[in-house]
Amino acid sequence: MVEAPSKMIGLIIFLVVLFIFEVDAGMLCSFCESAIDELEEYLNREEKEVENWVDQFCDKVPIAGSICKDFLNQNIESLIDQIESNHTSEQICEELALC
Repeated sequence: MVEAPSKMIGLIIFLVVLFIFEVDAGMLCSFCESAIDELEEYLNREEKEVENWVDQFCDKVPIAGSICKDFLNQNIESLIDQIESNHTSEQICEELALC
């Protein structure tokens, strides 16, 4: 149960960095939903392929790429569980307070 606070800290840091760089809320929501939709395509792939996807996806965020990678890597299992439980990208991103 120690993981939950570190996940929350990661989310807070990610949001603070995005706020500092004045990322529009709609853009943040779209980015989150896009990430979840793309991740869904990787559900039945090897772990290495998922890791490569995280790197490629987060490289699209030039200012906060490393924070994006840390956030996704820390939360990937939870995100996959939610996708497998038939949560939509909208529901997942709302739960993460990104929409």
